[in-house]
Amino acid sequence: MITRVVLATDRGEIHIDADEGRAPLSAGDFLRYVRDGSYAGGLFQRAVTPQNDNGDPVIEIVQAAIAEGALPREPLDHESTEQSGIAHTEGVVSLPRGRLGTGTAASFFICVADSPGLDFGGTRVADGAGFAAFGKVVDGMDVVREIHRAPTLPDAPVEYLRGQLLADPVEIRAVHIVNY
Repeated sequence: MITRVVLATDRGEIHIDADEGRAPLSAGDFLRYVRDGSYAGGLFQRAVTPQNDNGDPVIEIVQAAIAEGALPREPLDHESTEQSGIAHTEGVVSLPRGRLGTGTAASFFICVADSPGLDFGGTRVADGAGFAAFGKVVDGMDVVREIHRAPTLPDAPVEYLRGQLLADPVEIRAVHIVNY
């Protein structure tokens, strides 16, 4: 089952198809945050580019999180790209994580370019399990690219994020599900 979500940001709308059929855990968690309003007031606060990426292999993403004061849910079991069949190509939406089993849709990222290093068997994380892709931008990649090109700050509270935090984060003003 595909559910269309519209994020209305300061820069324009981003339409995402969340694929509950192929990635039920990850898409389901994302949709729970949508339905309870946690993303309204949230921010796109991170842009990883070839010039500021502190990992290997290089990726290109923008990352958003729930609004300040919204409560994150418990982490999910990891749902790999091997399980879902959703590869990290341009426009794909996925969950960030640290160790396996620490992912949650309290934050999500959108691939600005193909990033196979994020897939199962990729080398972006040492365990090779990759990240949990669950959807795709179907309209609004121009907005995603505009966010990706925005200026970033030189410093960050965590060394790994140095140079990646947006100088002017982009607000998610409203989020809703579209019936089509």
